[in-house]
Amino acid sequence: MPKQIVGGFPMADHWIRVHPALPAPPHKWTRSLRTRVIPTSEFLRVIAVTDEVAANQILRELQSGTSFFELAAKYSTDPSAPNGGYIGEAQLKDLDPVLAASAKVLRYGEVSPVLSTSGKFMILGRMPVDFRYRAVELEREAGVLRTKVDLRGALEKYQAAVRLYPAFLRALILIAQVEEQLGNTNRAFELLEYTGRLYPSDATVQFNLGIAYGMKGANEASVAAYRRAIDLEPEFMPAYLNLGLLFFSIDRISPAAMVLRTGLDVDPISAPMYYGLALAEQKLGHAADARRAMALAEKIDPEFVKEQQAK
Repeated sequence: MPKQIVGGFPMADHWIRVHPALPAPPHKWTRSLRTRVIPTSEFLRVIAVTDEVAANQILRELQSGTSFFELAAKYSTDPSAPNGGYIGEAQLKDLDPVLAASAKVLRYGEVSPVLSTSGKFMILGRMPVDFRYRAVELEREAGVLRTKVDLRGALEKYQAAVRLYPAFLRALILIAQVEEQLGNTNRAFELLEYTGRLYPSDATVQFNLGIAYGMKGANEASVAAYRRAIDLEPEFMPAYLNLGLLFFSIDRISPAAMVLRTGLDVDPISAPMYYGLALAEQKLGHAADARRAMALAEKIDPEFVKEQQAK
């Protein structure tokens, strides 16, 4: 086959011929083929209990096919229990030596025997190599069901995605949205609070938490969440708008106007922001500024202004 030099390396295309009438049997894995490379980090989950008999019973249930997520949530005393035992990517050098020694020989999707360390009996599980990909596929399937207004079917798919990948941020937020659509407001709020603890540095999480607190009437918590979202992502326009409107709704007009003006410095063509500013300026007695803001809102999006004024 013709060769060409790519980045200093000689490259060539090759055809591999396979006879269609000679089926190749599936390859059988043997221990001799196992990699000898010791990983430096792994995505892990853990179950920790204080009773050895209980640990061995849990291991038997795992070996019989019971979900690691379910058993960890039910029995584990580790802080990761609400996550189904998921502890994310762990550097093996930072683990307890007993756990590290076991983790380094785990294959993808495999669980350890019961390990005794620091007065606890623990079982480690290494996540399957494709766990995030499989979770994304389930999330896509859930999205299709949601467009068909099959909310319960979508919720089951989203939940299955989170069981596969317990730190799946987008799926967690979407579960909260569906729970809210189904009327399970308290459950949606709990999920958003949990997600906020899991991802304290994510602006979208803090924004959604601000909405949830606002719906519950926890105004100061809502203000704090919106401010965190803005601190984390200074160009996050919806946070400025929601915070400004929240201030306006609780009669804190000067802060409302200040936040909306700051938001307009970031996005000077936002009709909702100008409309909100016009209302704030009017209430502050700044008639000329109110007219100017309203005129800009009408110029940018006259239909939006008509809809708001018709309410």
